[in-house]
Amino acid sequence: MNELNYGFDHREPSKALEELKSKLGSKNGWFVRFIAEVMKMKQHQNITDIVIKENQLIKVGAVKSFIPLLIKLELNNSIFKPSGDDINFLTHSLLGKDHSYLNSMSSIDFSLAIYGIGIFRMNYSRDIMGVGLSIRYLDFDIPEFDRLQYPAYYKKFFETLVRERTLVDAEGKQHRIGFIGSGGLVLHIGPTGSGKTTAIASELRHIADRISGTIVTYENPVEYRFVQSKAIVRQFELGKHIKDQERLSTFETLKYHLLRNAPSVAMISEVKTEQEIFELIDVANRGHLVFSTMHAKNTIEALSLMLSVIKSARHLLATSLLAIVSHYLHLTLDGKIVPVYEVFIPDKTVKKKIQDGNLGDIHRMFYQEKVLAQSSMTFPDCISDLMSRGVISDEEKKELTASMMSALN
Repeated sequence: MNELNYGFDHREPSKALEELKSKLGSKNGWFVRFIAEVMKMKQHQNITDIVIKENQLIKVGAVKSFIPLLIKLELNNSIFKPSGDDINFLTHSLLGKDHSYLNSMSSIDFSLAIYGIGIFRMNYSRDIMGVGLSIRYLDFDIPEFDRLQYPAYYKKFFETLVRERTLVDAEGKQHRIGFIGSGGLVLHIGPTGSGKTTAIASELRHIADRISGTIVTYENPVEYRFVQSKAIVRQFELGKHIKDQERLSTFETLKYHLLRNAPSVAMISEVKTEQEIFELIDVANRGHLVFSTMHAKNTIEALSLMLSVIKSARHLLATSLLAIVSHYLHLTLDGKIVPVYEVFIPDKTVKKKIQDGNLGDIHRMFYQEKVLAQSSMTFPDCISDLMSRGVISDEEKKELTASMMSALN
């Protein structure tokens, strides 16, 4: 995994683009021109996805509504379509790897950060039609917490994570200090492109502006950059800054690194394997506030995965789990993308059910009996709220609810 940064020394977007142009060289000038074109387009429409394929016009569009727009760059009085050599040379220039490395790899993931312009999460791959780049384009600025349109239940819960204390210095002056009240796990779940990474970045920014402690992130690759904040934010890329040690996996190395640094808050990017899930829950039981992501459709599926891994140590999950936030993005009939959430904040009764491994009771209490109605929200409840506020139509409500609930049957 590779991470590339431009413009973080001078922190001026225009100079960052010039720096990119200078370092990539004239042969990659088409890519710099394309980035400049995307910047202009971004002012008028949402762009989240970019596809660059061999001998084709570059396509851009928004996630969930990928009706592509074709970018027609004019070079030497003709419409430019990047060749396989153009794409290979660009990737070679960005990564600093020789061509034999590209030929030996079927897929390469890396990220490109351009100060003030954006974060480009890139995948280089080849198929029967040639080589290409699939790019997820993220805004450079981390969105404000309130822009996430979370349910009031979750916002109220989230604000309780940071507490304040008044300290008096040697001169008798009082200082309000923010700190994390207690540790535990906040898990964000959902499919690729549902907004999990952006949501966690926004949450971490919200916390970083309010506490004086240390926040560490372990990502693959590092995406949003925390340039200025009250807290110290240290970001590590798995495979680059955190590598396998003798007899230890990357995730085990990560855990020991995290514990040695004793942060107030930690973010661990997506957990996939059983070992990673187990280690995540273990870390969340050691006094740190931990954020992470997992691919799961809904609360019950996420709980089922974790319970199957944790088995005889279910009490660790019961004591550490603070919240599960499920993400889904819906494209409305008028072309807008709106977030749909499911928020699960277990109380003592539900935590006891988790400890007992009684998933059936949790399903019934959460979805049917609405035991957590004062602190949580199911997908159907969120969908009903969107309809009542005129965000979606009654027909959309029926389709969305049927789709969400089918995954629970």
